[in-house]
Amino acid sequence: MKKIALSLATIAAAVTLAASATGAYFSSSWVSAGNQFTTGSLTLDSSYGLPIIVTNLMPGVPQTVNVGIHYTGGSNADIWLGSLDTAGYSGSTYIGNELNVQVVGADSYNNGVTYYSGTLNNLQNNWNWIASNVGNGWYEYNVTFTLADSATNQNVNNTTTDFLFYAVQTGAGAPTTAPYLESSTNPTNF
Repeated sequence: MKKIALSLATIAAAVTLAASATGAYFSSSWVSAGNQFTTGSLTLDSSYGLPIIVTNLMPGVPQTVNVGIHYTGGSNADIWLGSLDTAGYSGSTYIGNELNVQVVGADSYNNGVTYYSGTLNNLQNNWNWIASNVGNGWYEYNVTFTLADSATNQNVNNTTTDFLFYAVQTGAGAPTTAPYLESSTNPTNF
């Protein structure tokens, strides 16, 4: 019994000594003041070939225009294309269901890649990815318009179709609002 009591006393002394030994230690600290955090930016700032003007469209005869958009954002971005009709997709001047559109890359970044091929109507309902993880620079596209062979509306002047280009943070995905629900003067729905 004496040995057990002596052992317990020895253990208690060791624990007390260990606890008091950890109370004294050297230390140093440094404050990093004046830190600054700045958000990035995504900017499409200019273009050429826009607005698109195509005249004398004939059924089955393609016409191609070259379009360039300039990206100057501080962070890389994905670029999406959509369109909307400011007159509401009806009336005698609307040809979106008869006008086929093909968007093909025309620069060293995307040369020859087809990004969209379908009717103007479909381009109004769905966003189409046309560039991924791009840095600052010009991005060029050949846009071909072909009036459907079945088109019957002659002498129509459609001036109410807008093309929308959106830069979105790389990997963020397409805007959640369909292009036709956007406003070409104040696109804030996504």
